[in-house]
Amino acid sequence: MGPTMEIVTSRMRYISSQLEKPIRVVGLCTSLANARDLGEWIGASSHGLFNFPPGVRPVPLDIHVQGIDIINFESRMQAMARPVYGAINQHAPNGEPAIVFVPTRKHAKLAALDLLTFAAADGAPSKFLACEAADLEPHLARITDPAVRHALQFGVALLHESMEADEREVVERVFASGAASVLVATAPLAWGLTAVCKVAIIMGRGSHSFTLQLNFSNFRTHSRVDLCYTVDRRAQVELKSERV
Repeated sequence: MGPTMEIVTSRMRYISSQLEKPIRVVGLCTSLANARDLGEWIGASSHGLFNFPPGVRPVPLDIHVQGIDIINFESRMQAMARPVYGAINQHAPNGEPAIVFVPTRKHAKLAALDLLTFAAADGAPSKFLACEAADLEPHLARITDPAVRHALQFGVALLHESMEADEREVVERVFASGAASVLVATAPLAWGLTAVCKVAIIMGRGSHSFTLQLNFSNFRTHSRVDLCYTVDRRAQVELKSERV
């Protein structure tokens, strides 16, 4: 529905500019992080734009920021693993759904492995698993990626862009059912992810893209809109308390 509305609205504004006949677009939605950008897109002036503050949202949202004072990108990502595990234990102690967003597929696999390692060190290797191991066997049999299958059998769902569509569907279904309480996903999947959660964690606010021809690494910082949307992971009606 969203892409269709975007196409129709853009075409209507384009036709209006070509025919030189003004149109008025009226839009209603929940509180937005990029209300001004949306208003400019539909042609609304500053006098015709009103955005409710985040405090009036039906589900309260608390935002916590923890800095890591390490310059090297890979070292910084490794240092975030323990705080992420602690944040899940603190804000989702009873197995509430939590989603961890990471920059790349490699970091997704490493983050999932770190969470399992910390859980095993605490004497609870199946800490994130909320069902019997036998119940997962039919789903695990459909997954070919060893890292994804290993993480899922201990309750950590893993998603990245390179997964086959049917395997991604299996992982999302297991997480949505509550059998796996933690989902580790790459940041680009945030816009198309249908999963809901109580705790959304962003490991790092950017990523590196490596260009072979020039042999250098370029750091790309996530935009404010991307960060706000990722933290505000699906304003769901299932969770009535608060979100972090």
